[in-house]
Amino acid sequence: MPQFLSVLVLFASPIVTLANPAVVVRGTSQFAELKSDYQDGALHFSGRLLDDSGDPIIDKRVDLRAKRLMRTSRTNQNGHFEFLLQAGSDPPSSANLIFHGAEFISGCQKRITVPKIHRPTRIQLSHPKEVNFGTEIKIGVLAIDDNESPSAEHRVMLYLADRQIGRCRTDAKGRCSWRLKSLPVGLHQLTVDLMDENKRVANATGQLVVSAKLDATIKLRERVIRDTPHLSVSVQMRGSFPADTAISLRTDERAIAQASVQNGRIVFEIPVESLLKDRGEFRVIARSSHPGWVDFTSDPFHYKKPSSIAMDTTLRWSLIFCLALMLAVYIRRRRAQQSGTPLIIETIPTLETNVEFVEQTGPASTPLIYVRCASTGKALVAKITALTHSMATRTDVFSPTFNSDSQVTGADGQIALQPGCEHLLVESDGFVPELVHVTKPGSSLRVRLWTHRASVQIGFMDVLAAAGIPIIKFGVDTIREATPKLIKRGFDPGRIQHLADETEFLCFGSASPTLTQVGSYHQVVRGLTDTEARGI
Repeated sequence: MPQFLSVLVLFASPIVTLANPAVVVRGTSQFAELKSDYQDGALHFSGRLLDDSGDPIIDKRVDLRAKRLMRTSRTNQNGHFEFLLQAGSDPPSSANLIFHGAEFISGCQKRITVPKIHRPTRIQLSHPKEVNFGTEIKIGVLAIDDNESPSAEHRVMLYLADRQIGRCRTDAKGRCSWRLKSLPVGLHQLTVDLMDENKRVANATGQLVVSAKLDATIKLRERVIRDTPHLSVSVQMRGSFPADTAISLRTDERAIAQASVQNGRIVFEIPVESLLKDRGEFRVIARSSHPGWVDFTSDPFHYKKPSSIAMDTTLRWSLIFCLALMLAVYIRRRRAQQSGTPLIIETIPTLETNVEFVEQTGPASTPLIYVRCASTGKALVAKITALTHSMATRTDVFSPTFNSDSQVTGADGQIALQPGCEHLLVESDGFVPELVHVTKPGSSLRVRLWTHRASVQIGFMDVLAAAGIPIIKFGVDTIREATPKLIKRGFDPGRIQHLADETEFLCFGSASPTLTQVGSYHQVVRGLTDTEARGI
């Protein structure tokens, strides 16, 4: 009996188990933080999958169904998922999110509404109606969608007539703009096209006038053509101008003449007799039929009939002559006042023009001696030696022998004269000394010294002057051409040839002549200029 009970208990355990099964509790799931919007033209869905405690359900599959579309995504560590669908031309109005559940978690489903996409429907074009030539032009557009809101991220094309000149993309405010330069003068047709997915959805047009003013230079003068007085009006266009520019001369009553511009310049010759009034005025008008060009109108020009013109011309020239005469008299008097009478220069004949006496302006003035180069007028540093009459008569300027006390001028070439001196010997290196006879005590002296070579040139010219041969320019050719002429005039051939050789050597040689050589040369010159030395 006990064994039977054991077997009965053994078989009864499964029956008890089957009669009382274990109860399994499953959790719930839910969608949270759902969003749907458009990003860069695509439809974007996002959200989170949470359990009934609000904790994220990780790495589970979530399905999206919209119309005939189905997409799958998985949750991340935060239970987040997202979908990205191309919106197309006919986007869905809603979508279903489905979670089929998992072990111990029940599934869930949520319908999400898709926001309506607003398509651009029109575009507004803004620009100035008229600008001056060379001015920068700003052109702007505003794209608007079917909700009357700015439409962003759409391409806009800009056309000038039928030629595309620009493109841009609208910003977040639905705007974009261009800046144009150097548009030619005239009327321009502007067109903008608003594009949506490579399709033109809207356009706008406008007209822009680029204007410039014609400009010209007018010259008026009176002239006589075939014994008939005329008014000559010269019109020169300035800057740019169209080919159909017409120039007209108009009075208040009528047009005097009209013609088209030729190469930018035209001249009108109007007979004065054809003018209706004795006196009047006219204007020059430049006009073009091309849009954008503004007419040019000159200031009025006055005209007169021949008798008035002749009378006014005579009076004008008479007045000019009188003014010129008065100006000449004024200049002459001013020069006389500036020079005055303080300096009276008298040339001593025996010293030719190398020495000048200058009278002083006041009795207390100290007489001075001024030493200058005869060729350039530059001040010279010179040695001034006072000589008695007997010493002066025995002095040869080409070989001075006196060693008396001397004065030396400063860098300005001047020094005070010693009182009571009768003769002065003025010497400077490289120049021929000058023996001065002081005939006006108390007066200042101006002494000019010649260089050695200049002194030789003067000596040769003295010979030519004695023979009556003119000299225009001194040079080697002058010496060689003058030699046969001097021989024909009766001078001794040997002396003349020697003089010519010496002149060429001293004036054009490589070394500067010494004072002794210059003195010997002048002895030969004095012998030739003496009439008794001629062989006639």
